[in-house]
Amino acid sequence: MPRYKERPLEWTDIMGRFEGRSHSDHLRDALGIVGRLKDEGARLFDKDSKQLRRWQGGCFELLAFLNTLGRRRDSEKQGLETAMREFIQAFEHSTERVQQMLYGAVTDPDKKENVRQKMDLVNLAFRSSTYALVSAWIEDKHDDISLVTTIDLTTGEVRQEGKRTPMRVPKKYKNSTKKV
Repeated sequence: MPRYKERPLEWTDIMGRFEGRSHSDHLRDALGIVGRLKDEGARLFDKDSKQLRRWQGGCFELLAFLNTLGRRRDSEKQGLETAMREFIQAFEHSTERVQQMLYGAVTDPDKKENVRQKMDLVNLAFRSSTYALVSAWIEDKHDDISLVTTIDLTTGEVRQEGKRTPMRVPKKYKNSTKKV
């Protein structure tokens, strides 16, 4: 019997576990995966087609939502439950459109595997986006990053000092940071 570690890599292997990554890592993953999903539309549909515009419109909706997480948390003081509801609505609306187009676009039975791969990517986009959303509201999931720039106006010398303190994982969740 083959060992689990010897299996071929899956999409989920690139993400890691929730507790092992910071909010910025989760957000970067989610933006990248949704961006990849957006790019996959160009491989399925003609360049100037209505289907491609609809596909990319759904992906842009998700990207826009993810890019507003910090503002929703800090400026708007939106609660996590409200953000989750709005995210799930946006995700369902966008991916419903994507799923309809996927199944409508593939009439060749040989391309069914291609549809499965795209649906796996949709599922991964949901998981990574959920990780990004939830981690945005958890204080200890944030890295402490600061950059100080000093400019000497007489000489024009520019000096920068950066400091990054990685996120803190509470002891209770330390075991959840290890790879499966």
